[in-house]
Amino acid sequence: MDARRLKEGDVMKYKTGFLGNKWKSYHAVLFSDSKFCWYDEKGDRKPKGSILLKDVVPYICVGLMTDRMPVKRPSVPDGYSVHHLVGIGMDPRAETVHWILFSSDSDLE
Repeated sequence: MDARRLKEGDVMKYKTGFLGNKWKSYHAVLFSDSKFCWYDEKGDRKPKGSILLKDVVPYICVGLMTDRMPVKRPSVPDGYSVHHLVGIGMDPRAETVHWILFSSDSDLE
């Protein structure tokens, strides 16, 4: 059975790169099998990245709890709140963390 879309909308994702780090806008989709995918544009067929959330539940922090992660959280851009920040660690030491920023409580739910 195919996973169905539970929720979708625009998010900001922290992107690290050779020329610096920045927040980038993506279209995100949460599927019923717990897969969280982000796309460059709404309607794109191939995701830019994805995470199976059920595999990393112990390593997810939300809001001010992101300060307890083993790595320093990025600064939140103007107009956004740290309360809408989610850090998704991919392992216990958080060697890889996906930082996702939602624009409101309802987007985060």
